Amino acid sequence: MSYYVRSHTFCCCIPVRLGVFIISILGVGDVPMKEKWPYIVQIIVYAVYAIVSVQAFFGATCRKLSLIRSYAVILAIHLIFSIASGGYSLYHYFQDSPNVVEACINGSTDDVKIETCKQGEDVVKGVMVGVFIFVWLMELWGVFIVREYGHQLEEEISLRAKGGPW
Repeated sequence: MSYYVRSHTFCCCIPVRLGVFIISILGVGDVPMKEKWPYIVQIIVYAVYAIVSVQAFFGATCRKLSLIRSYAVILAIHLIFSIASGGYSLYHYFQDSPNVVEACINGSTDDVKIETCKQGEDVVKGVMVGVFIFVWLMELWGVFIVREYGHQLEEEISLRAKGGPW
C-alpha cells in the first residue's frame, strides 16, 4: 500500500524544504547581515538559473523556437548578473581576507602558523577566483550553444516551410 503526502509550499510555489535549506544557509554562524548579502544574491541568481533551465528543457524537448530564443536572452542576462554578483562576492571576500588571516593566526607568534594561515588564505582566494571564472566560461559557452540551437531550429522551420523532409 503506498501513501502520497502533498508537498507543502510557501510564496505560492516554493517548497518548504527549499525554504529550510535557504534559511539554514543564511543562518550559519553569527555573521552580520551585511556580510550575508553577497551569498544571498548568489543563491538567488543561481536559483533563477535553475528555474529558467527547466524552460530550456521544455523548449529543446518540444523544439519550440520561441522558448529557445527567450532562453538565450535570459541566459545572457543571467550571465551578466552572475558576473556582477560573483565579482561583488569576490570583492567582499578579498576585503574580509585580513580578518580571516587574523582569526587563523589567533595571536600566535609562531612563524610557521602565521605563514600557513597567509598561504592558506591565498590558496582559498585562488580557488574561488578559478571556480568563478570556470563557471562564467561554462555559462558563456552555454549562451553560444543555445543561440546555435536557435539558428538550427530557424533553418529547420524554413526548410519545412519550403516543403522539406519534415
